[in-house]
Amino acid sequence: MIRLRYRSLKWYEYMIMLIAFLSVQINVGQFVAFGSFLLFILITLIRSFIKRGGQLIFRFNNILIFILWVLIVLSLVRPNNENNMEFIIQLFWLSIGTLLLCSILFIEGLNSKQMLDIMVYTSTFMGVVIIISYFLKYPIKHIIEPPYAGTRIVGGFDGPNELAAYNLFPFTYSLNMILFTKESKKMKYVLNTIITSIIIILTWSRGGIVGWIFSLVISFLVFFKNKITLRRNLTLIFIAIILLLIFNSYIMPTFFEVRKNASSRLDMIKLVFEPIIQKPIFGWGLGDISKNSSIKNSTPHNGYIFIMYAGGIISLLLYLTFLLIITWKIIIKKDFIKFMLYITFLIQEMVFNNLIRGRVSFVFWLLLILIFCGSNLSIARNRINLEIKHDNLKT
Repeated sequence: MIRLRYRSLKWYEYMIMLIAFLSVQINVGQFVAFGSFLLFILITLIRSFIKRGGQLIFRFNNILIFILWVLIVLSLVRPNNENNMEFIIQLFWLSIGTLLLCSILFIEGLNSKQMLDIMVYTSTFMGVVIIISYFLKYPIKHIIEPPYAGTRIVGGFDGPNELAAYNLFPFTYSLNMILFTKESKKMKYVLNTIITSIIIILTWSRGGIVGWIFSLVISFLVFFKNKITLRRNLTLIFIAIILLLIFNSYIMPTFFEVRKNASSRLDMIKLVFEPIIQKPIFGWGLGDISKNSSIKNSTPHNGYIFIMYAGGIISLLLYLTFLLIITWKIIIKKDFIKFMLYITFLIQEMVFNNLIRGRVSFVFWLLLILIFCGSNLSIARNRINLEIKHDNLKT
């Protein structure tokens, strides 16, 4: 008898997550996406409660990471910022993340592949719509915004950087599913890597393109590491030459032309350090940074520096500890695909503040839930399929 561990999604759970992934990519769908995600968590808890005969299992082994996150949020709050609109926005999204993370204390057995495949389907569909809209010069009201400055696609997001950051997740997942799994049906992943790559390039986002290159290089290096043959080496060299030609002849010249008037992120970060030096230990709390420095933006476009500004060295150390525990959890599970998805987010946090702005954090919280409560993407595919069939037969 096979021990049931990872269950298949019911059709209504699948549809709820489909709505969530589609909504998060639509201009007016951000709250629908998080609401759908919370509904999915609630249904999962109810299913588990019924399945266990009216008992809800509390997972004590995950309580440390949840308490640590709560301490991080509390360390960023200052009572004197309660009338600051930026404070309210940032605290709201951090609270949503806390509510979602709370689910790791009660749920288990999520099917990581099935849930992340929904991300692939929806990002491919929306990617095609965005590309067609861009080249036809026809934005769709309330769904797709017109290109930023007439050149950089935005999709249904708040800006091109956010669109690029989001699409890095399905791109990284699809690329690694192609390289590291033995599935026969890989065309959906191939198509997704192509579509999401086009989207990332057309955003002309510095952080997005750097993350895209990083994902490509690391994934291919790991793939070829223990499989060194003349044929594979020639294949790698051929791929590298093609990519370099594309970069040299199209991407880099267009990138510099599009970004020639863009502001310097380095200057922005330097200005943020003005108030950080004044309160290095406990920070200023959540809120509008421009009120305490000469920076014009409300955030420094760097998640780690923002944590240090808001909570000082104490909050930054707590946050880094939080990230290290998650990293250790992934290493123990030996799940390289989730590791790459996780690193993708950490890189994007160097160029934006996704945790306090909401939309891209949707995928981050889903990923954390799957890291602690989901199936391992790196284990044999036939084992998961067999367990799913057993689950269907039992239900």
